Amino acid sequence: LLAGGTSNTVVGARAFYAADGTETNNAIIGTDAGNAINHDDTDGNVIIGHDAGTGGSAALIGNVVIGRNAMNSTGNNAHTGIVAIGFDALTALTSGAKNTAIGYQCMDATDDGAWNTAVGYQALSANCGNNNVAVGVSSLIATTGEANTAVGTQTLQANTSGDGNVAIGNGALMASTTASDNLAIGRDALVNLNHANST
Repeated sequence: LLAGGTSNTVVGARAFYAADGTETNNAIIGTDAGNAINHDDTDGNVIIGHDAGTGGSAALIGNVVIGRNAMNSTGNNAHTGIVAIGFDALTALTSGAKNTAIGYQCMDATDDGAWNTAVGYQALSANCGNNNVAVGVSSLIATTGEANTAVGTQTLQANTSGDGNVAIGNGALMASTTASDNLAIGRDALVNLNHANST
């Protein structure tokens, strides 16, 4: 029972269940949505979906979480401005900050990775790196690399640890695993490359 919180909309069994202070301006919809959120500074979140945005004893501020199991592992880590939209989107996120994930299982294994943006089915799915951008189905699906940009279906799909790559076009740099600092533009561009510094 909220002691002093105002302007909250809560719908669903056990939704926002632990909140008991001044949590304010939140829209929590779905069974167990926001279930463990319990910090007075929690404010301005939209959390929709079964078991979405579970939260904990740290403040959640201005997050948008939509989809079953989306962003439901943050525990006692504070988060501001995270966007997780899609079934299992950012479902493993603990301490990683400034992430945006839109798509089914998008960034679903990211725990402490930060400053990543992913749009598409399973984009950056197993990502644990930082500063990556992936737009497209299964793009940059399993990387620990950093500062990669992948645009297109399956671009940089096999990248495991390469850094600083730019791949634009379906299948570009698709089979590259450890290559770094490459530029590939066009369908299947440098599709089998596995070394550094090529254009």
